[in-house]
Amino acid sequence: MKTFKSALLATLACFFGVGAASATEKIRIGAPNPWQPYTSALIFGKKLGFFEEEQLDPEFVAVQGTAILVPQVANKTITFGLPNPDLLLVALDKNERFPVKLFYNAYTISPFEFVVREDSPINSIADLKGKKLGVGALSWGNIPILKSIMKDSGVEWMKDVAVMPVGLGPAAWRQLSSGQVEALSLFAHQHESMALAGTKIKRLPIPEKYKSLFSNGLIAHDDTIAQKPQLVEKMARVMAKSNFACRANLEGCVRAFWDYDSAAKPTAEKEAGYIASNVQLTKLDMDIVFGGAKEDRFGDYEPGAIKNLIDVMHQSGQLKRGDLNPDLFITREFVEGANRWDRTDVLRKAAK
Repeated sequence: MKTFKSALLATLACFFGVGAASATEKIRIGAPNPWQPYTSALIFGKKLGFFEEEQLDPEFVAVQGTAILVPQVANKTITFGLPNPDLLLVALDKNERFPVKLFYNAYTISPFEFVVREDSPINSIADLKGKKLGVGALSWGNIPILKSIMKDSGVEWMKDVAVMPVGLGPAAWRQLSSGQVEALSLFAHQHESMALAGTKIKRLPIPEKYKSLFSNGLIAHDDTIAQKPQLVEKMARVMAKSNFACRANLEGCVRAFWDYDSAAKPTAEKEAGYIASNVQLTKLDMDIVFGGAKEDRFGDYEPGAIKNLIDVMHQSGQLKRGDLNPDLFITREFVEGANRWDRTDVLRKAAK
């Protein structure tokens, strides 16, 4: 009898063990650019157990630009993406809406800039007329806003300025330092990395209305939002907790990147410099993440901010219509759930 009872218990344990394991859902999280030590908040969140707490098993993938990323979420190859919103509006304006929606405002202010060499005679965006401008890729989601910014300064895209895709990192920076392009428009992290690497730069002034525009956010497929709202809420909550933890422990956030890419870990003699520079870049990232956020409403899209983005793109001619329905590309239904967690507990875990 005892043997039968033990066997029965073992069978039940095995059965329920399989059930518990299957409850963990695999998800793919896509970025429009390679994951970096200074954009590794979600990777830090995984290390701290935030995904595990929500029974999620993430895979981090990267593509080249928003124009590549959004279709992959639309065809469900990627579960959640972190694109720039501009492409969604342009598609909606053309009645070619993607079956996806933004549900978490990740970059609450714009990280995009125009930079030139410190000794360049170019001092304004208007001065870019007749010059060569380097961008990461023509598939980047911020291209419509770049066009808007330049048009406001009297510079027509691909007419008054030659636009060249240059990629990211040292290869892109060399094109600026060597004069192959006279200006770069990447994003703040890349420009700061270039400056830390020794290239002296100056940033061109950008109108305030563009600085305050929100940028990359989390998207999910319409079906995922409708059929698996709890999954979307879990992802939003993990994002909020991960960013909060990263801001509290910048160095820990940087070091967590090695769990994702062990080859990125520097040799012992270079580690201090690596950590110092990436902590500075991560702080910059967190400033962009939290710059326009309310501490009790992480991930929210304020109606005024949404209207501002549509107005700016409409007034510059990037959108034909200024009355686009926000409900067709943004949902705010997961904000409450995204913020339903213990701040003290997250800070305690982040400090370990």
